[in-house]
Amino acid sequence: ALASGNHTFQVRATDPAGNTDPTPASFTWTVDTAAPVRSGGQPLGTLPAGTTQTTLALTTNEVATCRYSPSAGVPYDAMTQTFATTGGTAHSTPVSGLVDGGSYAFYVRCLDAAANANPDDFAISFTVGSPPADTTPAVRSGGQPTGVLPAGTTQTTLALTTNEAATCRYSPSAGVPYDAMTQTFATTGGTAHSAPVSGLVDGGSYAFYVRCLDAAANANPDDFAISFTVAARVGVSLVFSDDFETDHGWTRNPNGTDTATTGLWERGDPQAVSYNGPKQLGTTVSGVNALVTGRLAGSSAGTHDIDGGVTSIRSPVIALPSTGDLTLSFSYYFAHASNSSSADFLRVRIVGGTTTTVFEQRGAATDRDAVWGTASVSLNSFAGQIISILIEAADAGSPSLVEAAIDDVTITQR
Repeated sequence: ALASGNHTFQVRATDPAGNTDPTPASFTWTVDTAAPVRSGGQPLGTLPAGTTQTTLALTTNEVATCRYSPSAGVPYDAMTQTFATTGGTAHSTPVSGLVDGGSYAFYVRCLDAAANANPDDFAISFTVGSPPADTTPAVRSGGQPTGVLPAGTTQTTLALTTNEAATCRYSPSAGVPYDAMTQTFATTGGTAHSAPVSGLVDGGSYAFYVRCLDAAANANPDDFAISFTVAARVGVSLVFSDDFETDHGWTRNPNGTDTATTGLWERGDPQAVSYNGPKQLGTTVSGVNALVTGRLAGSSAGTHDIDGGVTSIRSPVIALPSTGDLTLSFSYYFAHASNSSSADFLRVRIVGGTTTTVFEQRGAATDRDAVWGTASVSLNSFAGQIISILIEAADAGSPSLVEAAIDDVTITQR
């Protein structure tokens, strides 16, 4: 076999007289047994973070057709991906689907015009850089509502935006860490966040404190306050208000005479209890907290209801104006099973110069489900006095299933 390289064949003719042709016929050809030499592979090193596609490229020392594979050791004939631009000495092809932090290697083999294929891989390898670690919490802005809402507004929508996708929570108390917040915006997870709030009253001032958590688990370390007021009606002013979202200083068993052993009054987020229908509601009139007789559900309906007698709780002292029309308003329910009797009750009393019952509901031997209702009573007879509100509930007859709750207590002056 001839060696690889250029070869020449010459022929001279001599006639009978011994004359030799001074210009012999000549034929030159090349024997090619070498595969193409590959060089200049691109890209190399680390591509910028955010690169999603690039171009593989290389050159050969002779005309060739190049293919590539993401796996090493694949013979040329078994490779299924051919360079988009090939057949000369410059070869290139686009690749996509790159991600930050990824490492990539493509193995190239080429075939020249003499059908010499590379027996080994030519590797083009590179990485895509990772973006800097995100250590910055979401930036919050555009809190709504602000200022003064019209009188008569009972509900509104809290809203804000963040500069990145985040999950936002809120609290009516300042300084609560994100992980300890229990109220998550109804719409959140993107950059626009909103949540309805209700139970607003004329003349009330409100503040909600927002913290957010971004996709890199960066939580805001500080509060973003959304604060506003509801205008007072002309001729109406708010003397006292408590929606029980924060502790305003109510005292349980203030006289030390309570006899109930379970189902004691407490401020908290109630759990639903059902027995032939709802007996304790898992929802409040506004916010998440209310005054309830044993907020937990327990293993059965009777685990945390009122048992053993009376449970009471008293408001902080309230200075009533000496003039105007004074009204106490509140939301409530008093629920019981059919084993109740008239000895069981929910009672609201005003403790001032005298102690007076201003509201009372009695039990009965019928099943009564929990449904929020409202009540309003005049406090004109207590005008000018320092008072407190005493709320009592009792399972005072034979043991029965009894539950009660109070929410959104207000005193107004007209």
